[in-house]
Amino acid sequence: AGLILSHNLSAMMISPFILLLVLVVFARHKKLSLFAIPLLGILISSFYAVPALLEINYSNVFSIIGNGSDFRDHFVCWQQFWESTWGFGGSVPGCLDGLSFKIGKLHILASIAAFAIGIYSLKRDKVHSTILLLIISYLLLAIFMMINLSKPIWESTSFLAFIQYPWRFLIMTSFITSFSVGALPWFIRNSSEKQYVGSVVLLILLLFFNLKLFAPQTNYYKTAEDYTNEENIKWLTSKTSDEYMPKDFMKPESKENIVRR
Repeated sequence: AGLILSHNLSAMMISPFILLLVLVVFARHKKLSLFAIPLLGILISSFYAVPALLEINYSNVFSIIGNGSDFRDHFVCWQQFWESTWGFGGSVPGCLDGLSFKIGKLHILASIAAFAIGIYSLKRDKVHSTILLLIISYLLLAIFMMINLSKPIWESTSFLAFIQYPWRFLIMTSFITSFSVGALPWFIRNSSEKQYVGSVVLLILLLFFNLKLFAPQTNYYKTAEDYTNEENIKWLTSKTSDEYMPKDFMKPESKENIVRR
């Protein structure tokens, strides 16, 4: 419900993963009540989701497809997952993007280690190892959906065009790799001290390699009033995303055309 209400494109991307996980758990426990989890989430958000789907043809939402947002121009190159420049620009065709698509070297290595541990522990702890391996398979699928090899899937599935940028599946990789890294100390069963030490070491490594990235491009010295005043809301903010407006809505060409209170 939170995904649908906060960002419906993310919900569209992640829902198949959630449903598959529910099916896997259902295969083990045989409880139909498990399906109430995604169903309840849909019902809670239905006041927004149902009108958004039924009235989509009355809005300008199809304008977000194509042009500079064509998914064909925004696939990720393999090497960018391992290393790519941390910038403040945009996504462009090719491998010289202005923003980074790297998953994180520590995260990749830890996920590989978690996969190996999951295979090794399969006989000893089938349930948790299976969940870990399933989650890592999600990681591989998310990576696949971001590279050019998945282009036939994108072109044959019309609703994927709304996602616009294949690299949006990084939302999956960031969560899954964090889950995988967290699984490493968890599988150390013989000593709780080793679990704590392993967790602290991983946390220190994570901060050591990534603290340098916590640097803003520019500092803006503005007050809340600069963003909430009537002119900013009605002119600047409102024109950044207008796909929710009716198709025949006449966009104002200047500030003077805006209706004032």
